[in-house]
Amino acid sequence: MSKKAFTLIELMITMTIVAMMLVVAVPGFEKYGKKSEFKSRVAEVKALIDQAGVSAKNPEQNVERYVIRVDSSAPKKVGLYKTNDDPSNLIKEVALPSDYTLTIQGNTYPYLVFNSQLDFTCQLQKDPTSGKIPDCTAASKLNGDFLLINGGDGGTATLKISADPLRVEY
Repeated sequence: MSKKAFTLIELMITMTIVAMMLVVAVPGFEKYGKKSEFKSRVAEVKALIDQAGVSAKNPEQNVERYVIRVDSSAPKKVGLYKTNDDPSNLIKEVALPSDYTLTIQGNTYPYLVFNSQLDFTCQLQKDPTSGKIPDCTAASKLNGDFLLINGGDGGTATLKISADPLRVEY
């Protein structure tokens, strides 16, 4: 009676080939996962900015302005607020992993303000004496890039904002 079976050598060779394939494939999957997470986070920040722009143009909201605050200190986050950046006015916040870096383009002002009365967006900083975010003026009008997000191995995205109509691209 003859039995057909795999020898120990054949099994070891097969296992070695499978292990080598895994060594090659796993780093690729990790990189894909980081890129996917990065794109998801950038899309969340983009949606936040879009929401601010649309809400500011909606007269039913009865809110004078919406503020996007970029906080590059730990923990890193981008938040959408009504009127000012008081925590009680927080609408939504996107937290970013600690290995991400946030760079404000152009000016170093961490606030993006959408005013319901104006057809442009402003980039501002808090008044150091009053601690308040000032009103938008033509001098503070945002032109071009606003925020650079670097997700390490996940990639880099620059959010470009144009006002008429509001468009956020990366």
